[in-house]
Amino acid sequence: MSTARTVPALGTLALVAASLVLGACGEDDDAEQAAAATPNKLAITASEAGKQSRLSVPRSVPAGLVTVELTNTGRVFHEAQLIRLDPGHTPDEALRVIAAEGAPSPAWIHAAGGTGPAPPGGSRSATQRLRPGKYIVYGVKFGLATLEVDGEAGGGELPKSTAKVEAYEYGFRASGLRTGNNTIEYSNTGEEAHHLIAAPYKSGATLAAVRRAFTRER
Repeated sequence: MSTARTVPALGTLALVAASLVLGACGEDDDAEQAAAATPNKLAITASEAGKQSRLSVPRSVPAGLVTVELTNTGRVFHEAQLIRLDPGHTPDEALRVIAAEGAPSPAWIHAAGGTGPAPPGGSRSATQRLRPGKYIVYGVKFGLATLEVDGEAGGGELPKSTAKVEAYEYGFRASGLRTGNNTIEYSNTGEEAHHLIAAPYKSGATLAAVRRAFTRER
């Protein structure tokens, strides 16, 4: 699966709009092509209810090209990860799988994209393709919401990227990244689900020190 994200220098994600390329055709055809090429919007709002996260999502969104927009109105960082469930399985089952961190994922649960963490008062977005089916939207502190993706997955192209990041088992390959805003095409060519969070580290620090910080026992 590939997604396109616009990323400023420090890893912030901004709204991405797909450009339209229309050939010489009639007005009705133009309108149909524009509708097919323009992503639908999935607006997600994150906040807190006591010590638990609260995610607000629409009941449904059309399948196909979708821009996932996360707005954080809370006081802590929030993210919105999409998980597609095969028929016959429930969000409670999915939560038990998520809670068993490090255990193999069953075949009925599918990582389906989403956004990176948004700071308090901030927002993040990603443009991607969604298959029809039942989804859960999952965030920090077990924030959970359900979503139906209906209809047929239509056409349309992802926004043109200026950089690429490819995920695989135990590594990433990146190309085209530059200072300033980047529209990144993120793809997973591995056999497992992979999640990318980009963050800067201070001048003088080393990658080895960063790795030690993430693997240090607490």
